[in-house]
Amino acid sequence: MTTANSTTPTSLAEAAPSASQAISQRMDRLPALPAHTKWAIVLAIAAFLDSLDSMVVAAGLPGIIPSLHIRIANVGLLISAAFFGMLFGAIIFGALSELYGRRTVFGISVMLFGAMSALCAFAWNFNSLFVMRVIEGLGLGGTVPVAATISAECMPTKIRGQAFAFSFGRSE
Repeated sequence: MTTANSTTPTSLAEAAPSASQAISQRMDRLPALPAHTKWAIVLAIAAFLDSLDSMVVAAGLPGIIPSLHIRIANVGLLISAAFFGMLFGAIIFGALSELYGRRTVFGISVMLFGAMSALCAFAWNFNSLFVMRVIEGLGLGGTVPVAATISAECMPTKIRGQAFAFSFGRSE
């Protein structure tokens, strides 16, 4: 216990940091390791692909519209389908990352996003492409928030800002 005039801890429990504080302090003392660089690159690629997805769909619309016989009124729905999925993906994958671990959930969200992106090439009409884009958005929505959390939690304090800027600092 401490007295009103003193800030010196009087018991061992007050002096010892909690387990989570000790881990955090240990992580902050680590030097920048090759593993940190690897993770920053992986996170940057995932964030880049997230941005690229929106641009690719917009650029591909002139070919997609006539080939799938999409009405102009549905073009906005098609573009926003992934954003709709992202809303729920961020919530779902964020919660799952707390339960099953960030790396595992990050990998699953990237695989879902990648698989659905590839399957979009085989869409046979507007409805199939719309559904695939919503499911793809679930993966997209999980990728960036979980990646940002990995970056914030796993990088040493000395390089955390640089790693975050490298991974997510882009202009859209």
